[in-house]
Amino acid sequence: MVTRKLTVWAGVCALAAAIGASGARAGDPEPVIEDVLEILKERGIVDEGQYADLVAKHQSWETKNGPLLGRIEFFGDMRLRYENFWYDEDEFGVDRSNRNRMRYRLRLGGKAKINDYVDAVFRLGSGENDHRSNNRTVGFDPDFGPDALFIDQAYLALKAPEEWFPGASIAATAGKVQNPFLWKSGKYDLLWDGDINPEGIGVQLGYAPGEALKLFGNAGYFIVKENGSSVDPHVLGIQAGAIWAPAEDVEVGARLAWYTWRSLDEPFFQRAAAFGTILDGLTSGAPTNAADVYDTGDLSLYVRLDTIEGWPILVYGQIAKNFSAESSDLFGSAGREDLGWGVGVEVGDKKKLVSLGVGYFALEANFWPAQFTDSDLADGFTNRKAWAFYATKEILPNTELGVTLLVSDEIRPSTSSFATSVSGSDRIRLQTDLLVKF
Repeated sequence: MVTRKLTVWAGVCALAAAIGASGARAGDPEPVIEDVLEILKERGIVDEGQYADLVAKHQSWETKNGPLLGRIEFFGDMRLRYENFWYDEDEFGVDRSNRNRMRYRLRLGGKAKINDYVDAVFRLGSGENDHRSNNRTVGFDPDFGPDALFIDQAYLALKAPEEWFPGASIAATAGKVQNPFLWKSGKYDLLWDGDINPEGIGVQLGYAPGEALKLFGNAGYFIVKENGSSVDPHVLGIQAGAIWAPAEDVEVGARLAWYTWRSLDEPFFQRAAAFGTILDGLTSGAPTNAADVYDTGDLSLYVRLDTIEGWPILVYGQIAKNFSAESSDLFGSAGREDLGWGVGVEVGDKKKLVSLGVGYFALEANFWPAQFTDSDLADGFTNRKAWAFYATKEILPNTELGVTLLVSDEIRPSTSSFATSVSGSDRIRLQTDLLVKF
């Protein structure tokens, strides 16, 4: 009996190796063991009873254990970037030295399907301990020191059963989550840097009353900084929107968002002031009133036209206003500075030929906490205006080449009220990117 079992398992191993060498891949959706057992039965190495017993044992083991890697869907990307900076003399009379640098960004994530209603998602990323960037500058550590990986995302995604709300989708995320308030219309979002993954709870709703209309809503409660001895600074956001396709080659999108910030403390305002926000301008009483609050509204629109084959057109715009901003008591020349806006147009298809875009953006000092704005568009500062010119081409499958030219300057030139944002503001920034996705 022992000899017979050894013969069977030796045959299993040999045939599994043979099938693997002949083209079976690690990523194949079906395990190779059942195919091997079928071949053993056909060749008479195992009889019907042994075959049924082995298949049953294999299926039982798979059901009970299952390969860990087989339950995780991996994804990621890597980007190489070369940047050039050219500066002109700023309002302080300082002409900063031009700069060149090479950077990379590596992100690797996975999604484990726990059951029909729960997924566990994680992503690791490179970076320099900067919440607005996964970029790592080549030579950041001296003498070729090792580079760090950070937890970029870590959350559970919960989905409500479809039968609960027919025709609608309801999902929630909790942990360090993917930002629920971002959407893909235009290259830059005025409020949120695309690399920010807030920490807390998000809810996503979707409903399609017809083939041409999709409605959606998002909400989130996120902790900015946990305080052991006082109330945590936090933000509550609510967003609603619609995407309408009145014709086969026309799509219109709109979204409206409202953000309420609560329990803000002096360190929060200090971090905002380091990137252009006026220290006491976000809201009346800040930063002396640690329990102060403020509200910002945000409206985004886009129109996508696909009337010319190979040259779709996207026109987009966004405006945000801080309804709680106040004129500064510390700096008399600073007003409310409460508005941010941007417009742009994109044409072309990066897969067919090339995608080209241009946009103009103006970010007044107090329209939004500056530490959350896009770190590329105006170097992460408010009280800046910027032109963006960009082009993207898919040169190989899952491989893109992109070029972005950013030209920025200050909005208000006062060297007393806006000293942080005026310094080094007159500059040209060129980014050349090679991006691969896997």
